[in-house]
Amino acid sequence: MRSIIMLLIGLACVSGLAIAQPSEPDPTPQTLDELKAAIEKIRAETNTPAIGIALVNKDGPYWVAGLGEANTETHAPADENTLFRIGSISKMFAALAILKLQEEGKLSLNDKVRDLVPEIEFENPWEETNPVRIVHLLEHTTGWDDIHLAEYAFSAPDTMTTKEGLDYHPDSR
Repeated sequence: MRSIIMLLIGLACVSGLAIAQPSEPDPTPQTLDELKAAIEKIRAETNTPAIGIALVNKDGPYWVAGLGEANTETHAPADENTLFRIGSISKMFAALAILKLQEEGKLSLNDKVRDLVPEIEFENPWEETNPVRIVHLLEHTTGWDDIHLAEYAFSAPDTMTTKEGLDYHPDSR
């Protein structure tokens, strides 16, 4: 996650240099090879071990790659199949999906979480008067703890379902 943010900030800085110094040649990458070189330069300058990147156009994936070292001890290179923890990036996609469902009239931000997913374990002593609603999930105002170390350190198998993941350590809710 931090790698992606650093990459985006770095790319914004590279683009900003073109605006700040119009008399010099445009440093904005013009080809895929130039983009790869610019990303690699930023990755190295920020001491980011590895990144995963995908450029997609209307026809599908255009460039999918891993850059850097997937394992800094063995110096194993990252590639397009290297798995990275997705972290908070997924929040954007979840929020957009929920807003799309609201737009389509399939749910409301005021819907009670307990009514929508009664099988997900969480405690709310104020459920009768102040139920946890979808809007609370999006605003991070549920009153739930942050992720616990046990959850952060857990390496889930690729076959784990969302329900299994939520059942793993419900204490933070």
